[in-house]
Amino acid sequence: MNVRNINKKKSKSVKIDITLNNFILCNVMLLSFPYDILAAPAIFFDDDLSAGRTKIISTIQNADTNSGQTSTIFEIDLFDNPNGIYTSTVNGQSVYVKTTRNGSVVPNEDFGTTLDGFTGWSNNYVGDFSNAENLGYKLDFYSDSSLSSSSRFPVNALGIFVDDWGTCCVRNNSTPYGTNIDSSEVYIKFDNNAPLLVGGISQPIPPKEHFIGAINDTNFFSSITIIASGRGEYFAVGGNLIFSSVALNSVPAGSSQISGQGIQAPPPAIPDIDTQVQFYDTSQLANAQVNPVFAGGTLRILTADTLTSSFAIQALGGTIDTYGRSVAISGVMSGTGSLTKTGAGTLTLTGANTYSGGTTVSAGRLAGNTTS
Repeated sequence: MNVRNINKKKSKSVKIDITLNNFILCNVMLLSFPYDILAAPAIFFDDDLSAGRTKIISTIQNADTNSGQTSTIFEIDLFDNPNGIYTSTVNGQSVYVKTTRNGSVVPNEDFGTTLDGFTGWSNNYVGDFSNAENLGYKLDFYSDSSLSSSSRFPVNALGIFVDDWGTCCVRNNSTPYGTNIDSSEVYIKFDNNAPLLVGGISQPIPPKEHFIGAINDTNFFSSITIIASGRGEYFAVGGNLIFSSVALNSVPAGSSQISGQGIQAPPPAIPDIDTQVQFYDTSQLANAQVNPVFAGGTLRILTADTLTSSFAIQALGGTIDTYGRSVAISGVMSGTGSLTKTGAGTLTLTGANTYSGGTTVSAGRLAGNTTS
């Protein structure tokens, strides 16, 4: 393919005692967690292939500026390859990528509208979104040619081309949420996480290659699947592949770029409890205006009621400000980050908590029973 025209766990329980500033002991059960609940990733959808590629590269570089690391950017010009395995080597580091559909290798032997190196299929599925997902295009990443499970290579940034998307079939299509909508959409799924919507159309558009991509800096992944929701449409993936591994929580807010004829951006993401504002509060939590996911930010308690929500605490940790109130949280606190209790008042944890980053009390009182 010529792209010069685009400018080329095992779980373990540990019982610990935390002595608080007012001498209350809290017994905490620690469990490893398979992955943190996801924050909103950066997404890219563009009918200008060069612009899409340039944007994801610049976003990776901006993430590096935030984190101080230099992320290696790998790029593969996909071509007709019977074994469906491709290699990219940068600065002496090689990554092997295997492309499959329905568990079978795909050789990327199809032509797109103007380029080659695609795998296309008729997206004929019946029933819910899981059946569309089963038809998806999967990429697995490895650090050596054995392609063994122990050589999985971690990535969290990916860009690739899709073709023939959106030319028909925009009615009564499934979503991952158990509903049907009048839109044809494209999703990217990282490992076993919920599929991520990167864009859709409600009216058919002419056939054309598009650049799609996402950077999910909440974790690292070794398998990524591209999924189309349009029932009966012809859909192709391939052309050119770009991928990288940025530092966690390093992508600047507002990095997404959605551009092109008829492409509709996903609705604004509900924020996690992050550092974009001084604090979020429990009224926002009750009204689904903030996710129960700590990403470095603070949740302020506005009432003395028991909170039944379960919370994930990501690597950046989280803070609960009881703000002079006494409150209990009966849901599970999970994840890899640390929890800080601040503000006057008492926080009582009654759930079987599994977060593993430790607990700090900077003000007020923290209490718990033997399962929290």
